[in-house]
Amino acid sequence: MNKLFAFGAALSIAAFFGFSACSDDETEIPATVGITINVQVENPKGFTGLTSGQSVFLTNTEDNKTYVAITDENGVATFSDMIPNVYSISTSWKISSEKLFAAYEKDTIVQSGNYLISGSVLNATITSEEIVEVPTTWALKQSLLISKVYHAGSKDNNNKNYIAGSFIELYNNGDESVDIAGYYLALSESNATPAYILKGENASENATQDFVYVKQIFRFPNEGHHELQPGEHIVIANSAINHQTSAANDFDLSAADFEAKDEKGKLTNNSDVPALELLYTAFPAISNMNLTKGGPASVVIFKTDEDVTAWEEVYADGKTSGTLQKKMPSKYIIDGVDILKYKNDGTVNADYKRLWDFIDAGFTNIKSVGGNDSQVNYRKLEKLEDGRAVLKDSNNSSEDWDVSTVDNQIIIGQYR
Repeated sequence: MNKLFAFGAALSIAAFFGFSACSDDETEIPATVGITINVQVENPKGFTGLTSGQSVFLTNTEDNKTYVAITDENGVATFSDMIPNVYSISTSWKISSEKLFAAYEKDTIVQSGNYLISGSVLNATITSEEIVEVPTTWALKQSLLISKVYHAGSKDNNNKNYIAGSFIELYNNGDESVDIAGYYLALSESNATPAYILKGENASENATQDFVYVKQIFRFPNEGHHELQPGEHIVIANSAINHQTSAANDFDLSAADFEAKDEKGKLTNNSDVPALELLYTAFPAISNMNLTKGGPASVVIFKTDEDVTAWEEVYADGKTSGTLQKKMPSKYIIDGVDILKYKNDGTVNADYKRLWDFIDAGFTNIKSVGGNDSQVNYRKLEKLEDGRAVLKDSNNSSEDWDVSTVDNQIIIGQYR
């Protein structure tokens, strides 16, 4: 039987033939209980001949064991003797602009550079032998990445909830400098139920891949540290002070590069740190970054010459009142990370993604319901190149991101 799933993006690892468990404790599935799963990796729309010899990763979502197979000349990866279960499937590979557009069916002019072809399926229930079709998409690999998001908060020295130390870190993952002056940072809407459900049986009728829905938009000014050299990072804080004096497990943000100033005076701001310019907020009483403590807390960075304040504001799908959000054109997004809420039953609802698969094919999350435990979502290290960190960027945060704990805390500017 054939089954078609939505496309996305995922992690590319060193390829090897056949398939095997990638976890530390490898487990062989007995052939007597197994089924064969064939994954058909499709070419991006308009392209041909790109899918043979590529690694496909099949992850059992119950025990998190990952298996790998290589696509044949027809783009099919075969996994034998697999237990019927819920699996996530992913593939991605890098390709030069010359090779990519040699396979294009039409003449076109494209920006030179390295591109990423990728596709994924999240949480697919596979109970019988079938072909899982995975359409792919292509995108130019960007230099500027979101590398850390701290929204969970901590406990202060009196064991009270402490959320003043929220921050976002950006990183130049490329080989050339990036001037972020005039770039934008936006936070997705964070309603308990998404304003516009993107996929699943309850998908919003009016949701379109042309837009994502955001509650705040900030712009980077010309003042401050805005020229990022390869391997450099910047930190955007709500309160650029040393929070460890009040909460030992929080962060010292006194050296932050930008600050989302709290105009209501509820947070302590640092007059020596340049202000991140607030251009839109869905909540007039909130001028700093409204990073939801328990999630969702999805973030995007983008660049445009349009007047973002003129973009349309809309209510949640089917509503005529309530909280408004801006319709932000997806085409301007440079990078995005979908951070979802961790539920009481220990799961995450993938249908509640805020970002389309071509922006982030996966999602990440903290491992607690309400936060207050100093967990940081961070992008993982792929390799060191001449001493410089190169971070994972497969366009799938389920593969590219991890979360730290108090006992295994990440350091600002550190990558692992």
